Amino acid sequence: MRGHPHVPRTMSGPSPSIGVLIIHGMGDQPENFAANFIAELRRRLGGDGGRVACEPCYWADVLQHHQNQIWQRIKRSGLISWDDSRRWMLSSFGDPPAYLSGFFKTGHQAYQLIHERVRLSLERLEHRFDEPSDIPLVVLAHSLGSVILSNYIWDEQKRSTVGTSAFQRTETITTFVTYGSNIPLFLPPVRPVECIRFPWPSLAPALRPYARWLNVYAPADLLGYPLGCLWDADRGTVIDDVALPVGPWPLSRTPLSHTKYETDGAFLEMVVGELRRLMRRPKGFDLSDAPARGSA
Repeated sequence: MRGHPHVPRTMSGPSPSIGVLIIHGMGDQPENFAANFIAELRRRLGGDGGRVACEPCYWADVLQHHQNQIWQRIKRSGLISWDDSRRWMLSSFGDPPAYLSGFFKTGHQAYQLIHERVRLSLERLEHRFDEPSDIPLVVLAHSLGSVILSNYIWDEQKRSTVGTSAFQRTETITTFVTYGSNIPLFLPPVRPVECIRFPWPSLAPALRPYARWLNVYAPADLLGYPLGCLWDADRGTVIDDVALPVGPWPLSRTPLSHTKYETDGAFLEMVVGELRRLMRRPKGFDLSDAPARGSA
């Protein structure tokens, strides 16, 4: 599997006290998809940048090889026009059904393979800390990535199928930022419509006051939706929806805004503000009184 190598901690500068997982959305994403986003967050954090350990979750290649083969067969037929647009449609809108429909690759469902990528990314991030069970986890999830993380958390809360530690199960998730989220497109046609439990019941009491699910959507983004109004059974979860035009004008007034969150100054400042809010939590708090996993 391709992936990002473990990045050892250095002895100079502040040691990281926050773990950040970044997951991309649909389409033929490059393996270094988060490099510029991470660099810009660190620049805006200034001297506090070293207090944040970031880990990208790259999963596009799980599906892309198959999509490339399909595209080559279609192209050889010679019966199509608008080649670039059609290839983009196949790479982008082919991801959700392949992820959710039971497509098998190497004997495993694509759903399982992508969730294993999430776990491996969390494992790499976990190794950046001496006591990961004490570290608040921040998840930044774009588009289909928000669906994947929501499903991952749902599965871990229901049956713990993947994660081998509290951190890998996302039990320490304190800040969940979804942006351009299309979760409403994938809700099952059943009642009640249930939300994941956020925060986890096992989140340390000292971190619970800082727990926040922030959902950002551009009004012109046809793939980004508010989420707080969706649930029949909210399981105690509160989602703060924020309508924010992103990208330069006039793109910010078009569906192309879906691709502009991570380069938009207002969105970047919003994320930095969430990170600084966690940094301001009292130092040296006692986490030993955290409730046992699964308790209310």
